[in-house]
Amino acid sequence: MSVPRFLVLVAALAVLVVGPMAQAGVWTQIQQVTGDVVNNSDDFGKALYMAGDYAVVGADDYNGKDGAIFIYHLSGGTWTQQASFLETAGNAYLGRAVGMSEDYAIAGAPQDASGGYAKLYSRSGTAWSYAQTLTGSDTAADDKFGQSVSVSGDYALVGAQLADLDGTADAGAAYIYHQSGGTWTQVQKLVAADAGPADFFGCSVVIKGDYAAIGAYSWDNAAGAQNEGAVYLYKIDANGTYNYQTTLTATSATASSSLGISVDMDGDYIISGSYQYDPPGGGHYAGGATIWHLGADGTWDELPRLTAFDGEDTPVAGDKFGTSVAVSGGYAVVGSPYFDADGTADTGAVYMYELSANGTWTFLEKLVPSEVNASDMFGWGVGVSGWYAFGGASGYDYTGQADQGAAFIFENSLIPEPTALLAVGAGIAAFVGVRKRRRLQ
Repeated sequence: MSVPRFLVLVAALAVLVVGPMAQAGVWTQIQQVTGDVVNNSDDFGKALYMAGDYAVVGADDYNGKDGAIFIYHLSGGTWTQQASFLETAGNAYLGRAVGMSEDYAIAGAPQDASGGYAKLYSRSGTAWSYAQTLTGSDTAADDKFGQSVSVSGDYALVGAQLADLDGTADAGAAYIYHQSGGTWTQVQKLVAADAGPADFFGCSVVIKGDYAAIGAYSWDNAAGAQNEGAVYLYKIDANGTYNYQTTLTATSATASSSLGISVDMDGDYIISGSYQYDPPGGGHYAGGATIWHLGADGTWDELPRLTAFDGEDTPVAGDKFGTSVAVSGGYAVVGSPYFDADGTADTGAVYMYELSANGTWTFLEKLVPSEVNASDMFGWGVGVSGWYAFGGASGYDYTGQADQGAAFIFENSLIPEPTALLAVGAGIAAFVGVRKRRRLQ
C-alpha cells in the first residue's frame, strides 16, 4: 500500500519538531568576564547569583578586603557589566555573599568589626543605585552577619552564622526584612529550636515564593553524628510571618558531611550541598548534593543524592562537590572547586543536571573553562538562569594578576523549534525556520 506524500512529510516534520525538543542541549562557553577594576587577589567570582537576565558577582577581597560587587545584564546574547559597587570600609569583605532578584541586588559584608552588615541596591530601568544598609537588631562583633544573603520580591534574608543564642556560642541566626515604601525593616529573627554550639545556622540562606531555607552545616543529629548538617525550612503565613515547617536532612549522611553549606530553591525544589560528604566508593570529602521536592501532600521528599558518580568521574577525595549550588528552570548546577582537571590541582568544575519528565534529576555534563590552571577553583560560585550558567573561578590569574578571579559563562545550544507550520492539509505542508526557545524563568 502506498502512503500519500503529504503524510510522509508530516511524519518527517514530527521527527524534526518533537525529537530535538526532547533532547538536552550542550552547554558551551561563550564568555569570560571579570570586573572592570579588579586587581591582584580580589577573588572575583567567589560568590555569584543569577535572576532572569541579570547576574551579580562578588569580589570580597577587592582593595585589601574591602570588597565589591559587579552586576551584569544579558542583552543580544551578550552579558555586559551594568554596574559596580566598591566598598570603602576596611576589611568588610563586601561580596562574600550575594543575591538578587531582577529589581534588587544584595551583598553581605560579614567581616566588618561591628559584626557585619548587608547592602541592598535597587534598579530603575538600566540604572542601579545603593538603597539601604541592613544590620541585625541585636548583632554583636564577630557574628558574621552577612555571611549569607538572599532577596526576593519585598523580602530579604540575611544569615549571621556565628551569632550566640542564650549563651550557646556560634549557634547562628537569620534575619528577615520587608520592604514597604522603599524602606527595608527587620520583621523577624529566626533561630533553631534545637540550636547547638557551633551549628552555624545561617551559613547559607535563600528566600523565594512562600519559603525561606536556612543552612546549618555543623548541625549534629540526634544520634550524635557530628557536623552532619541540615537545612531548616520556614513558610510565610497570611500575616507575613515565616513559621518553622521542617528540618531537611540527607539519608545516609556521614559525620562531617556539612549539608547546608550551600542552598538554593526554585518552585517545588530545594537543593543543598554537603561538600564534605564521603560517598560510598568515593574519597574523603568528595562531596555531594541533595534535592528535595514538595509533594502534593505538602511534605518535602528527598530525591537521590547527586555526586560526581553521576558524571564521568569517580568522586575524588577533597574535590568538595557541593561547595556551591543553584537551581532554576529545570536545571541544577553544583560546583566542585577542588576538582583536578587532567592532573592539574584545584582547577575546579561545575556539574550540570536537568529535571527529567519523570521527576528525576539527570546528569547532563561537566563544565570546565576553555583555559584551566592550577588553583583556579572554578565552581566556587555558580548560577543558572534560562539558557545560561555562570561559574566563578576566584583563583584565576588574569593579565598577570594572581587570584584576580573571573566568571565563565556557558550557554545552552540551540534547540530547533518551528516558527511556523503552515497549511498542513490538502496534501501541503510547509516548515519555516527554527529559533532558540528560552525556557520559562
